[in-house]
Amino acid sequence: MAGQLFLRVGAGKPRVASAAFPQPISKDGTNFPVEYLAYDASTEEAAYWTFKLPAGYSGDIIVKITWNAASATSGDVRWGVSLAAFTPDSDSGSWEAKAFAAETTVDDTQLGTNAARIMTTSVTITGASLDSAAVGDICTLKIARKAAAAQDTMTGDANLAEQIEVSW
Repeated sequence: MAGQLFLRVGAGKPRVASAAFPQPISKDGTNFPVEYLAYDASTEEAAYWTFKLPAGYSGDIIVKITWNAASATSGDVRWGVSLAAFTPDSDSGSWEAKAFAAETTVDDTQLGTNAARIMTTSVTITGASLDSAAVGDICTLKIARKAAAAQDTMTGDANLAEQIEVSW
């Protein structure tokens, strides 16, 4: 791994025109506070983070998702991850109209016995899905729960926990 950055869950943004944003949750744990974005089991919801690709970036981008189940102790969650990269002073299109590259999906299983158990999964964004990302590009990362997918079998919310790790 050549480099990494961390995106706080609480910094995720909704689309203004869309009500399908995971519910932000802040809880007082037994010993410390925790933050989640609660992704619904029946409606696709998405959150967005924008960042600048730093010097040293090259190759594929790996997005590590840390999550838990709000109530379920079994089932699978399908996550979809998309990237849009915009090159300042070079791209001639509008940032506001920028499209995402092809979505990459991953399925992860709730490991049972305890709904609050923390799970991690990784999505590797490669090839055309990188949207020609390069050092200095302004990138927006989209993370969605693909609730309508047949592979998403977990009931109840999937809570995206604390932070997302982005590495290359």
